[in-house]
Amino acid sequence: MTQGERIKEVRKSLGLTLEKFGEKIGMKKSSLSQIENGKNSLTTQVAKSICREFNVSDEWLRTGEGEMFLPVNRKTKIEKLTNQLLSEESDSFKNRLVSVLADLTENEWEFLEKKAMQLCGIDNESDINKLYSELPAGKDIEKEYPPVNSDKKDVG
Repeated sequence: MTQGERIKEVRKSLGLTLEKFGEKIGMKKSSLSQIENGKNSLTTQVAKSICREFNVSDEWLRTGEGEMFLPVNRKTKIEKLTNQLLSEESDSFKNRLVSVLADLTENEWEFLEKKAMQLCGIDNESDINKLYSELPAGKDIEKEYPPVNSDKKDVG
């Protein structure tokens, strides 16, 4: 499998169009298509952008060895969210929510944790790990509960 074919595999596994994938790494869809189809070669800069933006293994992208995606830990998730927040409109729901959370006092964090545990039916902290193992992935949540389109006017 060529590097271009591996890029296409990454894009398809993420469910992204050429246009959406290209936007995330600062490329036009025509240029990306030429790389995927082997007409143009993959530059080091584009490879770095793909690996950084989509958590793809550099080794896999270059050689096909190993796993396509790097393991995701809490730090990686927080870094990805931070990058998303910085690239979104400041009044997006995510930005507003994180802004509110950033202003919480320690007591308010404790209150929020207790309420979240109550809502989830957790009586003690040992049940938290069980809860996290049962949580659906973000993509699954979005399929079940698609984002609300804020452009629609409430007619009622």
